[in-house]
Amino acid sequence: MNAAGLRPSRESGGLDSILLTVIVVLAVIGVVSVYSAGSERSLALYGSPHAMFLNQLSRAAVGFLLMFGIAQVPYRYWQKLAIPAIAVAVILLLLLFVDSAAHTSKGATRWLKLGPIRFQPSEIARYAAVIFIAAWAHKKGALMERFETGMAIPLGVAVLIAGLILLQPDFSTAALLMVTVVMLLFVAGVKLSHLTMVLSPIMITGFLVVWLSDYKRERLLTFFAPYKDPSNAGYQILQSWIGLGRGGLFGVGVGESRQKLFFLPDAHTDFIYSIVGEEWGLFGTIGLLVLFIVLIMRGFRVATRCQDPFGSYLAAGITFSIGIYALTNMAIAVGVLPSTGLPLPLISYGGTSLMMTLAALGIVLNISRYQGVKGQKLHHSRRAR
Repeated sequence: MNAAGLRPSRESGGLDSILLTVIVVLAVIGVVSVYSAGSERSLALYGSPHAMFLNQLSRAAVGFLLMFGIAQVPYRYWQKLAIPAIAVAVILLLLLFVDSAAHTSKGATRWLKLGPIRFQPSEIARYAAVIFIAAWAHKKGALMERFETGMAIPLGVAVLIAGLILLQPDFSTAALLMVTVVMLLFVAGVKLSHLTMVLSPIMITGFLVVWLSDYKRERLLTFFAPYKDPSNAGYQILQSWIGLGRGGLFGVGVGESRQKLFFLPDAHTDFIYSIVGEEWGLFGTIGLLVLFIVLIMRGFRVATRCQDPFGSYLAAGITFSIGIYALTNMAIAVGVLPSTGLPLPLISYGGTSLMMTLAALGIVLNISRYQGVKGQKLHHSRRAR
């Protein structure tokens, strides 16, 4: 079946309106939060408190153009681009090892320079991996339950991409990429025993990477005892807690954050959720969490109602990726997980993350036009058993 042969559901009336509304609301909250959280840093770096806000606003505009444009493209076309997408992702990640093309910041080489444009190839690579695995799972069908025909190739591709990301170094993105891949492979019909067999060495390797790195090991140990070194290793999470605590129930008001005055590092990026908590209070943080939960639920609803296995896997994979990032970032801000350098999708300052997230959601919106029977299950190989 091709996309041209699928008819948009009369019940849905086109794009999923609830999902679209949540995306718009989150993006608006993101632009407002960046304006507030980044105004002082913007003044220090660019001489204007509005510079970062205008950057984020322009990126959001481009992102929405991408989203609405991609939402008009039948999602089946991405199946044809699965292998080219992986090839492009690998090439872009390899270009990070070319000094003339790469940009290094804070000891990590995660950005490519194309004239005045800088972007993160890892943001492209994680969605390319989802497209490839969705296409592979659809092609193999019930053969996904066999190791050699099911998970060997997609897992190998994912390990290659994660390895290149890890060398930047960017452990958190590599780790969450693998989490997304494992969850998508399980949905696609890979046996749990096969996943367990390969997960053990991957997890051991991940632990060794953390433990053998002084910086990563310090972050992990700080997670268990942040007050042991409050002025150094534990400083960031303690300042995050101060901001969340200062916000109380209703917050101190938009633009009135004190932690953004260089008390909380990365207030406009990794820890923007703390600024939301300080300015909008507990109700603001809960509201933001609820919005992401709704986005995740609608994404999975699109996946479960799609009549085509490729569309189901693709929507599920994109939802997994965005949802895992969002929940992990918020968990870090409140101290449930160790600190890592992850943005909050649609909220944190950053062009590549914002535009790629909106572009990926454009694919999900397009899939929402091709709906099946209410309550229909994902079309993975377990259905045939």
